[in-house]
Amino acid sequence: MTLRQAVRELLPFCETFVTYDMVVLIMAADETSTSLNIKAINALLPYSPSYMRQIFRDLQGDGLIEVTRDPRDKRNSIVKPTAKLRTAFAAFGRRAASIMGSDGDRYDVKAALAALA
Repeated sequence: MTLRQAVRELLPFCETFVTYDMVVLIMAADETSTSLNIKAINALLPYSPSYMRQIFRDLQGDGLIEVTRDPRDKRNSIVKPTAKLRTAFAAFGRRAASIMGSDGDRYDVKAALAALA
């Protein structure tokens, strides 16, 4: 429950797991310098594309993501986090690390999920 509280405090825009999953995917792609387009996000997450479109609009309206046309294929849009989202996610990572007992500067989500499996 403490981790959920940290999500509410530090990632208040992640009101649903759909939004949270989208944000985590966007941040993971950004961390690896991978271009991620809306079509790929829709394919990777098992949610309604129409609902996800609304979340994209909300995140963009809140200044958390930038959506630009893919220069290689104008039919697709590339999604990147803004500095505002990076800052919020970093603060959440630090809080999550302290909650989960990690003593590093970053919280390794993949390692935590592997430990739970």
